[in-house]
Amino acid sequence: MNYIIKYILITLIITLNNLTFAENNQKIHSNTLKNGLKVIVKIDNRSPIFVSQVWYKVGSSYEHDGITGISHMLEHMMFKESKNLKDGEFTKIIDTNGGVQNAFTTHDFTAYYEVLKSDKLDLALKLEAERMRNLTLNKDAFEKEKQVVLEERRMRIDDKPYSHLYERLLAASYISNPYHHPVIGWPEDIKQYTVEDIKSWYNKWYYPNNAILVVVGDVNPKEVFNLANKHFGKINKNQTPILKNRSEIQNLGTKNIEVQLPAKVPMVMLSFMAPNVSNISEEILKKAIKDNSIDKISNFKDAITLEMISAILSNDNSSRLPKSLVRESKVATSAGSQYDSFGLHKGLFVLHGIPTAKTDVKILKKAILKELKNLIKESVSNQEIEKIKNQIISNKVYSEDDISNQAIQIGSLESLNVTWRFYEIYLQELQKITAEDIKAVAKKYFIDKNLTVAYLKPLDMEDHLSKRKQQTIKQAKESKA
Repeated sequence: MNYIIKYILITLIITLNNLTFAENNQKIHSNTLKNGLKVIVKIDNRSPIFVSQVWYKVGSSYEHDGITGISHMLEHMMFKESKNLKDGEFTKIIDTNGGVQNAFTTHDFTAYYEVLKSDKLDLALKLEAERMRNLTLNKDAFEKEKQVVLEERRMRIDDKPYSHLYERLLAASYISNPYHHPVIGWPEDIKQYTVEDIKSWYNKWYYPNNAILVVVGDVNPKEVFNLANKHFGKINKNQTPILKNRSEIQNLGTKNIEVQLPAKVPMVMLSFMAPNVSNISEEILKKAIKDNSIDKISNFKDAITLEMISAILSNDNSSRLPKSLVRESKVATSAGSQYDSFGLHKGLFVLHGIPTAKTDVKILKKAILKELKNLIKESVSNQEIEKIKNQIISNKVYSEDDISNQAIQIGSLESLNVTWRFYEIYLQELQKITAEDIKAVAKKYFIDKNLTVAYLKPLDMEDHLSKRKQQTIKQAKESKA
């Protein structure tokens, strides 16, 4: 066993040492067109394919009350009719050419992608350039797609107790932070969208100077830049809106909410307000490296330490929460944590658990909080720290096998105004985190005034299904009338 562990550690160290600026400078090439479109190309010749992704710097955190979820709605409409393409033709062309295409919206950005054979690069960029400014946004197609989005919301959130509870946890945790509302939007806002709302949003944000084109795979950087200029270069840039600062106001104490939903089991979720990392330009990074002051970059050290803590708590079945709460004390059937260190606005460190049949949900909450207190009272062992560091690094190494993951890593950082070079520094700095850092950060953020607790109280499932059936029958009769 010792031999295997040593072999893994040596392999990871070698891999980490290979992630140098010099090597990535050979593989990653960047250029900006005259209209402001940033183009980033990463060479990966292992397979004769590529992924192209267009990232727009707009997501649900850019929205105001009344139009929540409109960025996601526009994502749906981007696959509809445009000046030179019929409704559904975009998808049909990609499918016919053996490709894969889709899109996703988050709080901070919206991205569209295609994966195709290397000789189809011209096609992919032509199609993406077409829909950047040429959507027709037909009213009838829009009204139909609204119903699709409402159904998507019902399936992904309203009918899933965990997702529904998480949505309410975010809303309760945040007051003035735009992460308060869900990416997909509130139901009443979705229902009242108009096609003019979509046109207005499209005309505010979908321009080359507010976008990033990332291409990863078996490609030639010079060819990518030439094709990008051919298809996107003729699109005019436009001044995008400058948003006012919307910082979260200070919490004044613990917040508790109860959510009553049709569900089989109760749940509990806890959130602590936590920092996020954004806005790190290449110039800022270079200066920090030169001055040996990486840990002075705003929120950076605290954020990566919180990622370490989340991994210590629930990275796998041997981590603290499943080990202590599920297998040893048996107060939970499942327990975990999640934290994302990157974002335009202040984030959350979230913990969650489902109690066993004989355990009160508030007992489980206390057990979760006790695990956090243990991080403050007792130093994490060096062995546990090294295990987590190696797991994080190995996950990063394995993710490189997928060209889409490589592109997402670049595009997501750049969409948050963070240079793509930052991730390699992230891994290097991760190695420096100590037990004292973990104790200090846990003590700083896991405090009562930072805490929001959401309890799920299950309602009778059969009664809910009966009411749903009656409602469906009523709607069917009304539609026939």
